[in-house]
Amino acid sequence: MDAPATQSAGLIKLLAWFEVNKKRVLIGAGVALVVGLGIFLAVNYQSQHEVRASEALSEVKVPMSPMTPPAPGTADAYLKVARDYKGTQAGGRALILAGTTLFVQGQYDDAQKAFEQFARDYPASPFVSEALFGVASCLDAKKKTAEATAKFEELRRRYGKSSVMDETKLALARL
Repeated sequence: MDAPATQSAGLIKLLAWFEVNKKRVLIGAGVALVVGLGIFLAVNYQSQHEVRASEALSEVKVPMSPMTPPAPGTADAYLKVARDYKGTQAGGRALILAGTTLFVQGQYDDAQKAFEQFARDYPASPFVSEALFGVASCLDAKKKTAEATAKFEELRRRYGKSSVMDETKLALARL
């Protein structure tokens, strides 16, 4: 047999198979289409949720100068973003910012809770070392020297290359 006859015989077999299995092929294609559409919608929703979370975080009013203390209610606004958009990157960042704001305002217990919640809810975040530094700093501010030293030591051991390592070493030397 020559090549064109072999190709047309293969095409005839394919068409015959399709005719026999037409219903299964159409059902399979329909299921694949529905699954694909579902995945697309889920990814799109998550992406839009991240955008809304970022917008909500950027709506929190903070002073332009770092020397100006944050307005009353700033920490609550951050906590609301963290609560409303839990699981998003902006929600996590809002939790860190809430802890920082509470620390600056002298509310060390609430700040420590925010930092601990961040470390618990976002363990894979690159900001975990900042949250653990916040926990240790809150303990230090509350004059719990032994606990603060232990937290700073843990931070030094676990996150030796983090952005807060210099401050951690200084805190350990001071304590």
